[in-house]
Amino acid sequence: RFRPGRRIAVSPKSAVAVGDDVVVKLRFSPASLDKNSTRVLIKELVKLTSQFVELRQFNPDQIFRVDAADVEAIHKVAGELF
Repeated sequence: RFRPGRRIAVSPKSAVAVGDDVVVKLRFSPASLDKNSTRVLIKELVKLTSQFVELRQFNPDQIFRVDAADVEAIHKVAGELF
């Protein structure tokens, strides 16, 4: 949905709901090569439980899960900045 290089507005205080575009910030992993980097996903929220977050990507069209323990934060994408 969002082209590379585009800027988005994120609303950390807004509640997220199924169908929202979200930014998912992943927890630091010791296996990460760069300890100064932050890993994030920008996807559509499909399902949110205490065990996992289910997300949809569009290219290729695929639904996948991330363990809730690996998620540091989820924020709603409020829109795209032009």
